[in-house]
Amino acid sequence: MIGGLITSTLLTLPLVPTLYAMLELSRERRAKKRAAKRQPAQPEKTPEPAGV
Repeated sequence: MIGGLITSTLLTLPLVPTLYAMLELSRERRAKKRAAKRQPAQPEKTPEPAGV
């Protein structure tokens, strides 16, 4: 019983933060994709010739 508690504790300590970090990264990526879809593509400005 003690071995099971130690094993589950040692597995949980690295597992929970890793899963949390993975979920946060996926949320950030989805938010960036949504923001990119909302903003229309802006045309590139062409430089004006010098002296005009």
